[in-house]
Amino acid sequence: SGDSTARVWNAGSGRQQFSLKGHTWVVNSASFSPDGKYIVTASGDSTARVWDAVRGKLMFSLRGHTSWVNKAVFSPDGKFIVTASADNTAKVWNAINGQLLKDLKGHTGWVNSAVYSPDGEYIITISADNTAKLWNASSGELTRTIEAGTNYKFDGIDFTAKHMLSHAGCEVSILDFETGKKSYNFCAVDNNDYMFFDEEGHYDGTLGAMKSLYYTCDNEIIELQQLKDKLWQPHLAERLNKGELIKGPALSDLDICNQIPEVEVIAGTDNAAFKITPQKGGLGETMLFINDKEIKRYTPAQLKKTETGYELNITRDVLHPLLMPGGKNQVTIKSYTSKNDIFSKAVAIIVR
Repeated sequence: SGDSTARVWNAGSGRQQFSLKGHTWVVNSASFSPDGKYIVTASGDSTARVWDAVRGKLMFSLRGHTSWVNKAVFSPDGKFIVTASADNTAKVWNAINGQLLKDLKGHTGWVNSAVYSPDGEYIITISADNTAKLWNASSGELTRTIEAGTNYKFDGIDFTAKHMLSHAGCEVSILDFETGKKSYNFCAVDNNDYMFFDEEGHYDGTLGAMKSLYYTCDNEIIELQQLKDKLWQPHLAERLNKGELIKGPALSDLDICNQIPEVEVIAGTDNAAFKITPQKGGLGETMLFINDKEIKRYTPAQLKKTETGYELNITRDVLHPLLMPGGKNQVTIKSYTSKNDIFSKAVAIIVR
């Protein structure tokens, strides 16, 4: 608690048994030993303290950190304690007498968390430097550093599945902590829609998410749904969790960048005019929408040829019968590549 104490409560009755008093600053964590006989607390006063869980008596203090102790936990066999501190280190202590045994140094930011693996063989530390480190619990040697990635922060560890979680914005990444490699990402678009995707661009998720998300290449935007036939993999996360090798083309195999036509508005209000510039993928059909309803498709031969590409000019007399009277009407076009497989982002103008 912020009042510098930890309190022990009866889990059945909800009554307070006793208060653990002795820290001189915020208590950041409290954990029972595996046999339930002891409690270790971690505090902003740069110490951790070990207490008798039956009587609430202070047994000894763990002194050696030079800044906040963010977390302290026992090893699975109860013989050791690991502490994580804002002094950029974690430390391993003898849980019987409080002797400092090992300094785990290597992080360049606060160590926010430190935990033992269920078998007690490893310690994993998570730091504000956006890395997690795997240490040999017996020797204290660093075994592996796992990068969360730019703007990502680690959130938790699932030892059963051997996974670590990190997040950035709506995106959660699942990493294998034995290899340090990212297994897949999860993105919650809203309360109902979500998407899984792996490092090769394969994906699975709800239809709403497919319609909302897109790939980008510089200024190009390609809707995720357009590549469903090539990259969609049903039950992707479940299959990756089972260790299945996902077959099929990767996003990098598709060469989607600089393929789709560039579309620009060149006139509006009373009529609608668009400039269409083919890229490496050439030009196929151009779709015309009015108020989100597809009205017509144009082949390149039906467009006006220019020195740099094409123009689509839709005059007022052509538009008028299709517009809602007395209001604003959205006129939108999208242009396919020559294979009619992927199309440009929607470009719209308002016509009255």
